[in-house]
Amino acid sequence: LESRLIINNQLFYFFYMFQYIPAGLTMAACVKSLPCGHACCGVNEESVCPPCIHMCQGASQFHQQGTDSCMICYSEPLQAAPVVQLACGHFFHYKCCRTQLEKRWPGNRVSFRFLMCPICDDQLMSHEMLRDLFDPLHSLYKEVQAKALTRLQFDGLSQCDEVTNTKSKYFNKPSVFALERYAYFTCSDCGVAFFGGESRCFVSDVEEKRDAQPAGKLSCPACSCKELGSGLSTCSKHGAEYLSYKCRFCCSIAVYLCQTTRFCEPCHNDAYRLWGATQGTLPACPVGPKSVKITGAACCPLGVPHPATGEEFCLGCAMCVNLQSF
Repeated sequence: LESRLIINNQLFYFFYMFQYIPAGLTMAACVKSLPCGHACCGVNEESVCPPCIHMCQGASQFHQQGTDSCMICYSEPLQAAPVVQLACGHFFHYKCCRTQLEKRWPGNRVSFRFLMCPICDDQLMSHEMLRDLFDPLHSLYKEVQAKALTRLQFDGLSQCDEVTNTKSKYFNKPSVFALERYAYFTCSDCGVAFFGGESRCFVSDVEEKRDAQPAGKLSCPACSCKELGSGLSTCSKHGAEYLSYKCRFCCSIAVYLCQTTRFCEPCHNDAYRLWGATQGTLPACPVGPKSVKITGAACCPLGVPHPATGEEFCLGCAMCVNLQSF
């Protein structure tokens, strides 16, 4: 009798799968049965079958059951398609997980919310059957995280109030704070993740539209220098991450990079006007903040030859300069 129940249960499950689930997903379904008698709702070729999602003994600790909706698609119950159990213990449709990883982040700015479990929100979406998509994205995540933490330290913020205050949501989470504070993009030429400015530079409607521009227009510092043929393209010790640039609109050192435009602080505060300026309307060197011509000055405040106002120019490695100051 017990064997008949198991067989009937298996037949019902696979009849349901082949009737209502696309062919690609039925091919991914595991064909094994669990000790409880229910069909395995996992993925074919998985090394270990996931626990039963029908609240059988030993499975209730995960607080999810087959009739619950998948928290990615919200349209079908878990039992309607093959599922994977992530490292955190939560279940999701296998296809939904793959789709989420394939879509990656929205827009050009790199973000990693999609790489986290939708329920935990801070645990990585790790599973053996997702490794082909997850591993390259996880490598990029570790790369950007390391760069953001280094920049946080470079800016003197590794022990700031946001990280050390027990009431802060970033308490003892410097990497989370760094990833939210700084904006990174991937270079369309070499694929390297590069620093694109502070996140606050991308909150207005104008900058959201700039963020939504085609990714082909994004270049890392090294590639942009090669395209423009100006200044250095890399530092032998620190690469291109800490190259210092002239403000595009005056003869000052740039401290902001708003995706593709480098600004000093005064010009950054007047960015909307300067973005609309044409090359012919910008004054010639020497030029002060907010692109105002400096009268009576004999030489450029930067003290180095550089291209005309409105063009990019690399001044050298800021990290090397910083180390020499100690």
